[in-house]
Amino acid sequence: MCGRFTLTRNPVEAVPFLRGLPIPEPFQPRYNIAPGQLIWVTAAAEGRLRWLPVRWGLTPPWASGPATSKRFINARRETVFEKPAFRRAFLRRRCLIWADGFYEWHRSGRGRAQPYYIRFRDGGVFAMAGLWEEGHDPKGESELTGAILTMEAIPPVRLIHARMPLILPPESWEQWLLAPPQEARSVLGHLSPPAPEALEVYAVSMRVNDPRVDEPGLIDPLNT
Repeated sequence: MCGRFTLTRNPVEAVPFLRGLPIPEPFQPRYNIAPGQLIWVTAAAEGRLRWLPVRWGLTPPWASGPATSKRFINARRETVFEKPAFRRAFLRRRCLIWADGFYEWHRSGRGRAQPYYIRFRDGGVFAMAGLWEEGHDPKGESELTGAILTMEAIPPVRLIHARMPLILPPESWEQWLLAPPQEARSVLGHLSPPAPEALEVYAVSMRVNDPRVDEPGLIDPLNT
């Protein structure tokens, strides 16, 4: 799964794909993005890119009233096109969720799960496959919500967790956003994971467990 991630660099400055598409508010580095928080995602409308403010935790399109409190932070790559909660968004409302790292937890024995930080060795910003939906919060207010697609983990992530975010190769970004509904499943099936040697994984402080903590030291290697 993916339950926390970081975005410490302005994606508009780091990713040529986004040049000329400034985020509609001043960029702030974030070291502990957690479910329920607001994130800016890149989507497409009428053939052009746009930014959307999305609450992380997708509310199914059929949910209403108290049911809107049921949110999905992740959608599995293997079944996203089958599940009622995600099917409509997968066909018509795909997005790019920008990050430069993510956290996963590993439990051994009966002790507390140890958090690990995963990023590209070059420190680059990458895009995770995402979905978004239009809906309402539990108070009936209109809002956009979203989820991150996950896949079976590859080495070296597999050593600590069975799942990881579906990281999209740059050459597939436009196709992921613009593919018509009848081609969406084919696009998903042809996505390739990053090369294992491109990733690094290391243990970090337990302080990341608290979503109220958002500071640079969270991504420092443990005991350094």
